[in-house]
Amino acid sequence: VLTHGDLDHAGCCDLFDEVWATERTRETFRMQRAGLPDWRARNPLHDPYLRITNRATLYEAPDPGPMRSLGGRPAGGDAALSRALDEAGRPVTLEVPPFAFEVWEGAGGHVVGETVLVDRAHRVGRRLRQRARRDQGAEGLQRPGAVPHDVGRLGAGAGASRA
Repeated sequence: VLTHGDLDHAGCCDLFDEVWATERTRETFRMQRAGLPDWRARNPLHDPYLRITNRATLYEAPDPGPMRSLGGRPAGGDAALSRALDEAGRPVTLEVPPFAFEVWEGAGGHVVGETVLVDRAHRVGRRLRQRARRDQGAEGLQRPGAVPHDVGRLGAGAGASRA
């Protein structure tokens, strides 16, 4: 799951079999690949920084075509955080058993397309930290609250659905 389209998050998309992103994030990559200024580059305060970091890192925008859609904000919505909707206007839920993440999209406070995933039933952050401590013991963690690298990896059967 790509939480947003900044190069420090998107630069390794080609290393994954599946990449999930909001429609606005996918649109960012379409603009970049077409040589057009993306949402952030349209801000004169951000453009110089983007040019420098893109050149310094040899960044190439990932291909949004094969990315799986996490939907997007409702048209005309101005809330700071809105539930992402699919093309039919239904709320999107990303199912990674046993988790079911509600997909939310921010208004662009950090970057357009920013994504938040919420699993209310499992209270994911707290439960994963507890499981990691139980399974590995506190001494096996590199930092307080760290979880094993395989926790949260998408496995077979993962997919987006409507809730």
